[in-house]
Amino acid sequence: MPGSISSTCNLFADDAKVFRRVNSPQETAVLQADINNLAGWSNDWQRSFNIEKCKRMHIGYGNPCKEYEMQGHILDETSEERDLGVTVDHKLKFHAHCTATAGKAFRTLGLIRKSFQRLDEKTVPILYKTMVRPIIEYGNVIWGPHYKGDQQLLERVQHKATRLVPGFADISYE
Repeated sequence: MPGSISSTCNLFADDAKVFRRVNSPQETAVLQADINNLAGWSNDWQRSFNIEKCKRMHIGYGNPCKEYEMQGHILDETSEERDLGVTVDHKLKFHAHCTATAGKAFRTLGLIRKSFQRLDEKTVPILYKTMVRPIIEYGNVIWGPHYKGDQQLLERVQHKATRLVPGFADISYE
């Protein structure tokens, strides 16, 4: 498939991402031709794209938002997309991902608190390292919190985990 298009194409399992820098009407036409070639490839190999899942995202500022179509359907525009578990927006920022990650980590801490009757300074770190930390650290090389608000949000998860230990609830982090 990637050989039939001139745009960059990233493939993983049954997922494909096609992208290119578009600064002119000619490049818009090239991207549309690549989308048409993908549709042709899928017909040749009797593999159909789920048009409802096919989206277009314009990245950056001042980017002219063009419409693209596949198999006669105009592709829906999205301002954020999730790829391999990491959410990125059209400005290449990860605030939505940090918020979702913190929410999932807080829910996991709540589950730990409700599931275990006796939590102590030995049990909490083990549970935190096995159940919560992987949620926070998944893909963080890509999305690592660059903004203070996102950093503080994720630090609140660690503070809440510390408060699960009896006697540590009133410790100040300042």
